[in-house]
Amino acid sequence: MISRKYRNRVFFHCSKNQNNKTVILLHGLGGTSFAFRKIFASLSKKNISFIAPDHPSHGKTFENDFNRYIDELINFMDENRVERAVLIAHSFGACFAEMLFERMHNRIDGIMLVTPLLEVKRQTKSTGLFTYTHKWIFDFAGNLMSYLPQRWRYPDYASLRRKLYPFYWISDMTHCNIREYFKIQSFVSDKRMTNISFIENSIVYLGKSDVITFADLTKSLVFKYAKRVTIHEGDHLYPLKEYPIFEKEVFAFLEENKYV
Repeated sequence: MISRKYRNRVFFHCSKNQNNKTVILLHGLGGTSFAFRKIFASLSKKNISFIAPDHPSHGKTFENDFNRYIDELINFMDENRVERAVLIAHSFGACFAEMLFERMHNRIDGIMLVTPLLEVKRQTKSTGLFTYTHKWIFDFAGNLMSYLPQRWRYPDYASLRRKLYPFYWISDMTHCNIREYFKIQSFVSDKRMTNISFIENSIVYLGKSDVITFADLTKSLVFKYAKRVTIHEGDHLYPLKEYPIFEKEVFAFLEENKYV
């Protein structure tokens, strides 16, 4: 069974009954925890407990401070008597996985990073690189687009089909407060990957067709330090678009960490 709960201003999908070991699922920028809805069902069938929060200003979470968000997530774990966890993070979710690792590394049994966004200025190319180098673009876009109506804050991924990247981003922005979306992009543009211990404790999955994070930094960083690197044929959104492969890799990771 799946529960939906608030803790202060943070919204969670979680298993109805929490075990002392749980899986924490961290979604990507612009999406919500509902992106993992298929894996919720698979975990529930095997009686594996999970927690999947909506990130700051995403979906039904109205907290916009990253540190308070992590505080609420850790408090939620403590209230549910979760002693140990594994982290599964997609894209921008790697940022919060790193923050959790820094705060509670002694409680984390394993980390699975899926097409992780680690240091955007050294992972993004061409137009994207130009945008992240000139942060004023985010401020301008945020101020301009904040005048547009917010279509919805909670998605229905059931109709998700293959699209060109720009159409994913336009759609995803509707699941995040528009002004906050660009503030987060501005934050992401300055983020540096400095915690090598976080990578050393991670298993990394990269998409060969990923035009966002399959770059020189990603390859040199993860191949040098990560526990293991798996390269597949998918792109940045393969957990959504090639779900059967993603599910297989998730359960292999959980079995390796004795969560199955």
